[in-house]
Amino acid sequence: MNQLPEPEDHTGLIIFLAIAALTFLILFIRSRMLLKKQRKIANELVKKRDALIKEREVLINKLELERLKFQVTPHSLRNTLNVVKYYTETANSAIERLTSVLDYSLYDSSADTISLKEEVKFTESFHNLMKIRTSDLVQKKFADNVSDDSRSGSMLIPPMITAHFLENAYKHGEIEKEGIISITLDFVGDDLVYRVENTVRKDVNPNGAKGGIGLTNMQKRLDILFKGKYSLKHNLEGNIYKAELKINQLHGAKD
Repeated sequence: MNQLPEPEDHTGLIIFLAIAALTFLILFIRSRMLLKKQRKIANELVKKRDALIKEREVLINKLELERLKFQVTPHSLRNTLNVVKYYTETANSAIERLTSVLDYSLYDSSADTISLKEEVKFTESFHNLMKIRTSDLVQKKFADNVSDDSRSGSMLIPPMITAHFLENAYKHGEIEKEGIISITLDFVGDDLVYRVENTVRKDVNPNGAKGGIGLTNMQKRLDILFKGKYSLKHNLEGNIYKAELKINQLHGAKD
């Protein structure tokens, strides 16, 4: 009788296929997990990017708003214009001063830097405009000891850098009773020194009188152009607020 052929042993093939299938399954699961992880990382990066973009937009908007505030606050101008209505005998002079301040704040202040001489003109015009609001009991002083110096024409500074302390002197200062508002600009050696002193009203919060976002903005502008080359001090001594800005004129801002 013919013997039947022995059945082939496929055990090895089956094991190989099982291992291959298992390996494929493991690789597939790992690739899916890796893909999921990559998607999660990508989503997180997108969220971070969007957050940074939003943060940058917020910062740009805040800086733009602050720049517009520095174009002489509408509150101060409104109050000054109200005074002009009642002091018709000085209206022409007041309007001329207001025009000068507005021209500077709207046009000249768009530049990154301006000559010290031009900034001093603005400061004096602003001071003369604001002091219309004050009582005769207030001692008002403006001392310009730099404009006649040749350095004032070549030294470059940020436009309206003097505005913050000057405006605050009238915003928080005593303008109806006895008090002082003093603005001084000097050259001391190689330094430009800008000082403002004013009596603070009793109803003013001392923390509010010391600055705020306007002061922060001012310091950022100074850091960009004069980092390490300027000093800024401000403090409340009794009811007198004192501010002093020193800039080394040998390190004036560059165009």
